[in-house]
Amino acid sequence: MAVLGGWIAGVIMVGLLQFFARNEKQSKLCTQPQSKAMKTMQMQSSETMTIGRLAKAANVGVETIRYYQERSLLPVPTREGSYRQYPVVLVDRLRFIRRAQDLGFSLDEIGTLLTLQNGTNRKAIRAIASARIQQINAKLTDLKRMRKTLGHLLEECEHSGHDVPCPIIESIVAPNKKG
Repeated sequence: MAVLGGWIAGVIMVGLLQFFARNEKQSKLCTQPQSKAMKTMQMQSSETMTIGRLAKAANVGVETIRYYQERSLLPVPTREGSYRQYPVVLVDRLRFIRRAQDLGFSLDEIGTLLTLQNGTNRKAIRAIASARIQQINAKLTDLKRMRKTLGHLLEECEHSGHDVPCPIIESIVAPNKKG
């Protein structure tokens, strides 16, 4: 089990390090107020797109983008005409958010990681990743306990007669009797 937990921790750390290495050259989006961050992104890329195209390019829904804006994970651009124009570089930011979610980070943790995206404060990045690994290890421990309990109940169910209640159902109905 320790080997599996260590392996998962390694995979998470490698994924994070690869992501930060890829994105280290990008601007410090979250270390600046949103309006300055938006201007920085617009200066980096003159290409813009509507929210619908941004959502499609990042493989997320429009409502997801709006939710991330409410959570201050994405800046809200000013209107140009009747539509807001989003810089193309936000596609990478959305992918960062989704990849971090795939690794199990909460949106609050992702917000912190975004502020550290330039990779210079590795101690803080490691602290966040270490906390996540501890959460994963706790879940693995719980899953192992559940697998053992369910395996025991399954065996009891296979070997008990039909004249007694099913041990699996009984443990769900009255969890203090079985375990």
